[in-house]
Amino acid sequence: MRNIVYVENRQVVTVKKYSLRFFNMVTKEERFIPFEDIDYLIFDTGSSLFSEKLVEKCIENRISLLFMDRKHTPVAAYESIYGQENRLNTLKK
Repeated sequence: MRNIVYVENRQVVTVKKYSLRFFNMVTKEERFIPFEDIDYLIFDTGSSLFSEKLVEKCIENRISLLFMDRKHTPVAAYESIYGQENRLNTLKK
């Protein structure tokens, strides 16, 4: 299993080559995480920004997206259908 990335502060999440770029709008800090290290990307704030390209790259790299409301309750989940058979086999084992 890979990492779960939790976005709780005001972030701009974009794609840069083979990784996701996280830019904190408050502290101006920039971080990069390679696609192959991420399994879930969770947005727990309505003030973060992301692009269509980010969603596209998440699909291609089998990264699930989860969006929370103000009460930190999941309101939308997106999982790529690619690789679902592999996940089911892993869970069965």
